[in-house]
Amino acid sequence: MSIIYYLNKDLIIYLNPKRIHMKKNVKLYNILIDNFLINIYHHALKMYFLLCKKNKRRLLVKIARIIFILCLLYSVNFSISAQESEQRNPDTLWVIFWLQNQLFAVNSDNTGSITLVPAADTIAKSPKFVRGVVNVRGQKMPAIDLRSRIGLSPMDKEIEDFILLMKQREEDHRRWLTTLEDSVRETKEFTLALDPHKCKFGLWYDSYETSNYFVSNILKKFDVPHKKIHGIGNKVMGLSRKGNKDRAYDIIDKCRTTELNEMVTLFDEITRDIGELSQETAIVLNTIHGRFAIIVDCVDTTEKINEDSTLDVNAIKVANLDKSLIAFSGTKLKENRSILGIDIDNIFRSEDFQGGWGQPYGLAQ
Repeated sequence: MSIIYYLNKDLIIYLNPKRIHMKKNVKLYNILIDNFLINIYHHALKMYFLLCKKNKRRLLVKIARIIFILCLLYSVNFSISAQESEQRNPDTLWVIFWLQNQLFAVNSDNTGSITLVPAADTIAKSPKFVRGVVNVRGQKMPAIDLRSRIGLSPMDKEIEDFILLMKQREEDHRRWLTTLEDSVRETKEFTLALDPHKCKFGLWYDSYETSNYFVSNILKKFDVPHKKIHGIGNKVMGLSRKGNKDRAYDIIDKCRTTELNEMVTLFDEITRDIGELSQETAIVLNTIHGRFAIIVDCVDTTEKINEDSTLDVNAIKVANLDKSLIAFSGTKLKENRSILGIDIDNIFRSEDFQGGWGQPYGLAQ
């Protein structure tokens, strides 16, 4: 059980045999201290409160306060060194997950269950990034939409944009074949992209990455028919220049009923199922605020990582990211892919608890 000391409205100490949590000016510090420091804290605090209560010997009150502050400063320095040492421990295992094509990580020591996202019930007066309360293995807890919390676009918006993009690219290829047919009929040059890597779909396709296995599997099926469609361009125009327009039309018609039809079927499949193919995952976290789940796109793996000892937040190239939630950067051991470590104790801030919505679930500042 923690011993709680209220010094004033700006400074609260939560003390237990292994850990102290200090809240000052809405900034949280995890302070790791040894038993010797705990004993000093107890005596200094006891002297401070006893003398303040009796309102006697002001000099002794000041001495007790100085002892307390010195102990506090020492423990903060001790904490920072301990935390840096802990973060650089090469044996630490991290739960690595995806958010909008970027890898993030949380320390596995702070995680509980990992499961597909259960249905969430809305929590009144909660912040917008709180999706609702979920039931994980019989325990109710708030679920945090981590995309929303760190400033990335919501999954629903990304799916909506993806569907619109697919419909536009489908129409592009219908228009491509129609324009090729017009070029044969009117005996004019064909000016659209003949290289499958240079049309709008090709440029997007070559650069697009997704953490969703099912979406990736469908997208791979576009490669062959897409290249075949663009592959008829030079052949059709060559026949047209030689006056063999009937043969050119036959090739276009065949392409329209085979390769284009195959692509249209794939576009329909991916736009129809993209919402249901979501692999959103809930990771239960144990933090200084209490227990809650974070919702991520999907979990990649649990493994050790190469942690960078220095973090240049200005070097992070993720648009709209709230960089105050990033504790460190690193890379995966087996591949040079960047990972950003989440500061889980900073997910909630003091103002997020207004309205008392978190109290029924054991969340506190």
